[in-house]
Parts: sequence; C-alpha cells; structure tokens
Amino acid sequence: MNIRAIVSHSPENDEARFCMEDIVLRETQGNELLVEIVASGICSTDLFFAHAAGGELGPFPRVLGHEGVGWVRAIGREVTVAAVGDAVSLSFASCTKCKACISFHPAYCHKFSAVNYGASAAYQRAGGEDLSGYFFGQSSFANYSNVLQESVVNISKWVDTEQDMYNYAALGCSFQSGSATVTKLASVGTEDSVVIMGLGAVGLSAIMAAKIQECSIIIGVDRFESRLQLARDLGATHVINTIEAGHDIAAAVKSITSGTGSTVTIDATGFMPLIKSGLDFTANKGKMIFLGVPPLDAEMNLNVVRFMATGKSILGSMEGDAIPSEHIPCMIDWFKSGKFPINRLVRTYKAEEFKLAMTDMKSGLTIKPVLVWK
Repeated sequence: MNIRAIVSHSPENDEARFCMEDIVLRETQGNELLVEIVASGICSTDLFFAHAAGGELGPFPRVLGHEGVGWVRAIGREVTVAAVGDAVSLSFASCTKCKACISFHPAYCHKFSAVNYGASAAYQRAGGEDLSGYFFGQSSFANYSNVLQESVVNISKWVDTEQDMYNYAALGCSFQSGSATVTKLASVGTEDSVVIMGLGAVGLSAIMAAKIQECSIIIGVDRFESRLQLARDLGATHVINTIEAGHDIAAAVKSITSGTGSTVTIDATGFMPLIKSGLDFTANKGKMIFLGVPPLDAEMNLNVVRFMATGKSILGSMEGDAIPSEHIPCMIDWFKSGKFPINRLVRTYKAEEFKLAMTDMKSGLTIKPVLVWK
C-alpha cells in the first residue's frame, strides 16, 4: 500500500533530519490493525529519538510518531480490540506476558524497549530499502499505519466530530503521562502540596489532574510567562518563573509551603539542575518523580545517609504507570465534563507543516502541536 510518512534519518551535526516521503506499507499481520491516521501529536520524545545515535534506541531510517488517533480500515485475524470503522486512540505497546504486564503495570514492561522502539521493518522505499516502524507499536507520523493491537484503545463512543479526534491525539502519551503520574503513580490527595516543573503538554496535564484531585497547593514552574498564566487558569494555586527566581526556586517553594517543601515533586523538564533542586525542596517523606527525559549520560550524586534520614522516595514515571485502556476513557470523561480542557493546549498543523510545528513546540509558541493528515 502506498502511503505518505515523515521519515526520520540519521542526525547530522546533532541535528534531527525529517523528510516527508512516499513509501510502501507492507500487508497487515494477524495482531495488527490498519489505521488511517487522522491526527498525530508531536512529542518531545519523538525529537529525542530523532537525535539518538541508533543502537538500542532503534535504527535509521524509520518512522516515528506515538500520539496517533484514527479510523480502523482493516484488521488481522487475531484482533479483538476494535473492528473496521472504529475510532481508535494509539498508545504504547507491551509484551502482555512479563511479570509487570500481568500485574497491571504495562508501562514498566520488561521488554518495553524491544516492543516500543521500532526495530522491525514495516515499510519499503521504491528502491526496496527497508524502513523501520512500530515506534511505540504505532509509528503514527504517516497517513496510514499498521498498529499493534496492544497499542490500541477503542474510543468510538466518544467521537462525535473530527475536532474530537484532534483533541484526543495526544491522549496516548503526553496527556496520559502527566495526568496519570499525578492520579496513579503519585496517588495525590487533598492534603498534598504538588510542584510540577515544566509546563508543556505533560506538565499542564499534571496541573489539571492535581486540580481534579483537589490538592491543597499546586505550584507550576516554568520560564515562559504565557505558560505560567495558563497554569493558573488550569488550576495552579501558585507559579514560579525560573528566570525571576534565579537559583532560589527551592526558597520560593519553601515559602509557599510554610517551610516544609512539596509532598510531591514532578519534573517534566529533564533538566538536571532543576531535578537536583527539586529533590532538595521535596519534603521529608515526600516523593520526587522523574517524568521528563534527561540526557542519556545524566547522573546525580546522592549522600545516601542523609537521604535515608529524610524518608524521601525517588520514582521514575513511565506513562504515569497508566493502563491506557482504562486511563484514556477516564481522560475523555474528564474532558467532556469540562475538568480536563486539553483543547486549550492543542494547535493543529497540516501534516506537511511538520517542520514549522516542531519549531513552534521547541520555541514554546505551541504547547501541543497536532499534525492533521487530511
């Protein structure tokens, strides 16, 4: 089948290289669904992998994209999750068989890298060269994709308009990761004081989730004043501008929390100085959660004895420990009831405008760029 896709090539001079190309999609297999992609969100994870130097993070050339939504056009004989004509949201894949998967923690699948980072050939160029796909089981930077059943959530009963599809595109990663980190992994409640560092799509989703959970203090931290104002609108009780605060972010948090610090600190930046500061200002017995992706060689020194005395916990968030088939419908219900206004984060672009969309996201102009394929 002839399709269009945004193909990621080996980076040059530390610059990611993407090109829109006409390629050939191979036949749909038994555990796959052929999905006509309506829209696909661009996530910082896509840009991270586009800069990666291959190896266990996957080969080049390949098709990325892991925030897709679309219509099922064909199914393999083993598929039970959806039928032809259904609307589907696409999330991460899991092996379904390891201890983490069978104990309902698929985001911590023991084979997560193998099944999500796209080492399998899924396409061909006209000259016969193989292209890798199955990124997060979906590779949704294309107008059609063969998607692993494990990555699919049926959302047919919640789709009324095409605009719904655009708003739902990022449910499978950004919106899910931010909100589930708050509601499931951190399990916050009304007594919690929560700090969320980095107010992109992930961080602002976390802000909204903390408001839904009625946390007593919700602090948003960022360097863009427009995002800080949006965080206020979406539920933050306080905001901290990192440029204005300088090196005193910890002091600002302590001041807001009457000297105790935050009971839950979520980093959505991957910026090591902020992560180190966040661990310092987290309250005793509090939780520090790594959600943003730092450089691959990032390390942090820790005085074990002093840390032990604080009783703090350090957690790594993979998709917020969400089960997509449960959490995606939950987010849609929040959205429909007005509690989770993700439409305020979304800006649509024609698929051909992907370079502009990526530039706008990196500059902070756009929070969640969504590529529309029709």
